Amino acid sequence: MNDRGAPTLETAQLTAPETGLGKLRSVVGEVWLALGGGAFGRRVLWGATAVLALMIIAGAIAYLVGSDRRDIKEMLDDGQYAESAAAANRYLEQKPDDAEASAWAEEALTKAIVPTWLGLIENARYAEAARFLAAQREAHPFIPRAVQMIDTLAWAGRMESHIASRGGTAGPLVMFRDEEPIRSLVEEWSADSFRHQLIVDQIASRAPQFEPFHSRIFSSLTSLRSDNALYLEAIDKLKAAIQLALNRGERQSIDKLVNEFASRYPRVSGVEALREDLVRFDRLNQLVQRKELFQLAQLNQSDEFRTPIFAEYVDAWLAKTLPPPDVIAKHAKASEAWRAGNHEEAIATLQSVRDAPWGGVATRQIERYQKIGAEYDALLTTKGNDGYSDRLLTLWSSLRPEEDSHLIQALEPDFVAHKEQLLPRMDQSLARVRTYWSEYQSDGGIPGVIRVEERISTRFSGQAKRLSSAYREISGGARTYQLLQVTPPPEWQSLQREVVEEVQRQRRWLQDLNVVLEPALLHAKLELLPELPEQSLWVQSTNDQKRD
Repeated sequence: MNDRGAPTLETAQLTAPETGLGKLRSVVGEVWLALGGGAFGRRVLWGATAVLALMIIAGAIAYLVGSDRRDIKEMLDDGQYAESAAAANRYLEQKPDDAEASAWAEEALTKAIVPTWLGLIENARYAEAARFLAAQREAHPFIPRAVQMIDTLAWAGRMESHIASRGGTAGPLVMFRDEEPIRSLVEEWSADSFRHQLIVDQIASRAPQFEPFHSRIFSSLTSLRSDNALYLEAIDKLKAAIQLALNRGERQSIDKLVNEFASRYPRVSGVEALREDLVRFDRLNQLVQRKELFQLAQLNQSDEFRTPIFAEYVDAWLAKTLPPPDVIAKHAKASEAWRAGNHEEAIATLQSVRDAPWGGVATRQIERYQKIGAEYDALLTTKGNDGYSDRLLTLWSSLRPEEDSHLIQALEPDFVAHKEQLLPRMDQSLARVRTYWSEYQSDGGIPGVIRVEERISTRFSGQAKRLSSAYREISGGARTYQLLQVTPPPEWQSLQREVVEEVQRQRRWLQDLNVVLEPALLHAKLELLPELPEQSLWVQSTNDQKRD
């Protein structure tokens, strides 16, 4: 001390409290001396300080990691499964090789997930169950075997959803719908069946409430494997055979293939979709054979078919069969012009494609447009004269609603105005229908022995002509009655049903002979019978009458 007793600088440095790095330096110095070290410089002191700091940090990390590991087991033992799984995921990110911690993590996550997932599955909330598992998988990426467990549960959920959509394992198998899920489920399990079975067994041992579902998994899997081996193989063969028949132009063999399959595998539904597509295909083929380009251009063919086999085939077939797109566009342009009342433009447009592919169609349509146009112009010049109503009805009977709507609309007021003159003509039409139908019935209709003949006999053609005449007269009258908003007499309605039903029967019976008759002969016989549109005017008229 100085004279006033104040501490000197040296005394202050010795007695001042040590904090921060000073204290750490002192501790390091004491450790150094305890270890037998002597005097050392500042550089050595800082080096020792750094080493000690690293030792302290490493010790802290080791303690924290060990604490996190202890927490996993403690929370698992306390039933805090979700918390234990979350802690395990954090720990395994740093220590992925800790086998014991991994086992705790798998058990915790299993017990955390399974009850919730089972509840969703049992309540048929399959999409929600899938989303729940996806969220758990994302939240626990560092528990590898638990991720495998989640994937296995996701597979089981997809299987449950599929089985439920079929009404159970004994439910029908729907062709064109169930093949892909069945095949995918079976192949995914079979790719590593031993691991999947081991995981399912472990889930059941860790979560007792899973035991009943454990048994159901293997029962459903056995059923799916049987479906895959028996029904899917048969379906694949049927599809391949139909595709081959279409490519070879052997339409007549397809009905036999479908009928044999339906008889042999009654549990498979969806066969009716094939039959309906066959009807659509036949109707489309008839339009192609008759070169009805107008109707073909109006249809979106692939949307018409319910089965992929026909939808895919028809697109490619029509691309090869129909004329080039520019020719079709010209026909469509002519149709639009005609329906807009621009008759000369329509005819001129068709004239430009008379020498192109399907030129005969253009020529035929030109002739029709010219005939209808001339008759319409002549009708207008005789308006108010005697016989106008007769000419009006004659022209009306030749019009097509899908093509000549502008003319029908223009003539509608005259139809209504001449109702009194037109109704007697309907009585005459009824008399003609009665005659045609009576002659057809008196001659025995068209029995099977005539339909199956390997030629078109005089009797077949004569009966087909009578039936066609009766149908043409009855369908034209139906349009007239509908336009006049008059309910046909009971006898007309009765004949209408009988004639149309007979046409439907004869066409169906003929089509059933596709395995017996040559395609060309079958087509020729069908051509002699009337063609029924899907939604004909007579049906609309009949429905209107029923509502009245």
